Amino acid sequence: MSEKIRNFKKMNLITKCSYILVAILFAIIPFTGLVLESLNINVISFNMIFALYLLTIVVSLFAKQWKLVIVATIGSMIIWAITLGVSEVLWYYLKELFGIDISFR
Repeated sequence: MSEKIRNFKKMNLITKCSYILVAILFAIIPFTGLVLESLNINVISFNMIFALYLLTIVVSLFAKQWKLVIVATIGSMIIWAITLGVSEVLWYYLKELFGIDISFR
């Protein structure tokens, strides 16, 4: 773990920003889909997530991190699909077991 921290410290600013943006993108998709939409809070829209995705791709291209472009593209699609599946399961079981209806999302 300390080796990865040392490698991160050796990177230039644009590369660090690209890695941080990918991490933010991967964290914000499930948080928005599972937490905010279940509570009917509309702070982050799909357009904002798409803009964050485009910013991540552009910064990764400037940093010449081609692998991050592929990871961000495929990873965000997979995380988005998993989030949609989990939210449907969450909706069904909350309604069946606890009587909580979150169908307004």
